[in-house]
Amino acid sequence: MNFQNKKILILLFLGVIAGSYLLGDYFLGDGQKTTDSGQTKPTPETSGYFHSLAENLKIPKAVSIAPPASFAELSKKLSPAVVNIATAKDIPPRRFTPWGGDPFPNATHKKRIQNSLGTGFIINEAGNILTNNHVIEGADEIIVTLADGREIEASVVGRDKRLDIAVIRPKEAGTYPYAPLGDSDALEVGDWVVAIGNPFGLGHTVTAGIVSAKARVLGAGPYDDFIQTDASINPGNSGGPLFNIQGEVVGINSAIIATGQGLGFAIPVNMAKEVIPQLITTGAVSRGWMGVAIGDLAPAEAKRLGLDSVQGAYVAEVIPGGPADQAGIRTGDLVVEFNGETVKSSHSFPSMVARLKPGTVVSVVFLHEGEKFERKATLGSLDQPQGQAAQTGQSVGGKLGISVRDLTATEKRSVEGGVVVEEVERGSLAQSVGIREGDLLLELNGRTIADLKDFKEGLAMIRQGEVIRLGLARGPNIYYFAFRKE
Repeated sequence: MNFQNKKILILLFLGVIAGSYLLGDYFLGDGQKTTDSGQTKPTPETSGYFHSLAENLKIPKAVSIAPPASFAELSKKLSPAVVNIATAKDIPPRRFTPWGGDPFPNATHKKRIQNSLGTGFIINEAGNILTNNHVIEGADEIIVTLADGREIEASVVGRDKRLDIAVIRPKEAGTYPYAPLGDSDALEVGDWVVAIGNPFGLGHTVTAGIVSAKARVLGAGPYDDFIQTDASINPGNSGGPLFNIQGEVVGINSAIIATGQGLGFAIPVNMAKEVIPQLITTGAVSRGWMGVAIGDLAPAEAKRLGLDSVQGAYVAEVIPGGPADQAGIRTGDLVVEFNGETVKSSHSFPSMVARLKPGTVVSVVFLHEGEKFERKATLGSLDQPQGQAAQTGQSVGGKLGISVRDLTATEKRSVEGGVVVEEVERGSLAQSVGIREGDLLLELNGRTIADLKDFKEGLAMIRQGEVIRLGLARGPNIYYFAFRKE
């Protein structure tokens, strides 16, 4: 290659480098140039292409949010209001002879103590403590440990099984530090939250996270409306507070999914605020009752009713003689408005009814065969329902100590047979072996239980002192229990 050709190649190479530099400045430049004084200012003629494109397409800039530098001050302020709860239960051991029964029924037995650990938080100066009902249920002794290390015996003020909350109070009078109750409805997904609790007996453990979701339904009961959070929640956190960044209680930590990570669930504090006054003054909660079983509205039913969207509470069953029946509501109707409020879904309707006291006269707007009706109804009591519902729960089994009922029409859609345990008597044989409320009894001594009549007949065939073998479903799991009939 001669000198002239080498010179041309060198010039071409330098030209490519220079062009790349200029093009890069054009496509990727920051749209600024430096003045003689050292300042920078935008230059439209040299602004980067991609910057111009973003401006023309109105592409939003990335959101930048500074996380809290520390939760230390919040923790110091709130910890004194959080207590650890330990419970003890006395269980007399059961001794049986080959012929059945206890040979020394009047003898003094040595008692076994079962300890349960949980969390609670003080809600007023008088020392009333809010926690989960399952933390203190069945306890013969309750001990609360304050942040300053004091251990004080406490007594139960009131309990609400359906919402799974309870109020207890220290037996030592005084002025106590307390946590303010906030507004859980104001929470938004992504908000910071802080949990303080007693996981695995490790007192006053502080964890932080965000609200992962709201209105979660876990199948725990008719009032499922959980706040989901990824703040670490573990066994022992039950009954503890979930705080917002302002230091207000927005939830009561209650449940976890053990097989997952970052899946904690809290009862919204607004639901608890509705019943706390009743728990403190009367020890129990009185809820309204409409006398209906509510189900999900299938697309075919929505089409039959002429609805464009699925909104409202679908009536799957009407209890004869109940408030809904007397108001003219029938199976297949859709309740769209209750006492002036729009019914958004089947899940929200039971809570709307339960917020009102028995005897309250309400207006109900519902669709029947595509036509809208408005009627008045007088609410009954959820604890003392009238009509056929009052006959569903029956105490059976003599000293077995359980109350059971048949499946409802809605439940029969997903379960072929069995009877549901509605109540387990405290200190009963059933409680001592581990049977719980909500269990579905499926098998009795190898015999399939089809319904309540079947269960009663099977139980009557077992003589006193003979072994009872019960098979039951608890969620997705099957359990078997064996004990002697007394």
